[in-house]
Amino acid sequence: MGRVEPSVGPIHGGTEVMVIGENFADNATVSFGGEKLTDVKVISATEIVIITPPMDASAIDIFVRNPHGALVATEFLRS
Repeated sequence: MGRVEPSVGPIHGGTEVMVIGENFADNATVSFGGEKLTDVKVISATEIVIITPPMDASAIDIFVRNPHGALVATEFLRS
């Protein structure tokens, strides 16, 4: 399980979020509420930066997947 900072953002999206975990690969992919994000910046093996898209649900699951299959999951809440 990973974590995000901040963990809350507006429904219209546009929040820069740091996903914190471990063993992130340079070409890791991130999905936000089931939608694969295209603007993903892997900063290091422990940090990825994303920009949240607009959202409908009050709680959104975030999944980071490495090419070799490792998965990190966390949650983001809309404000």
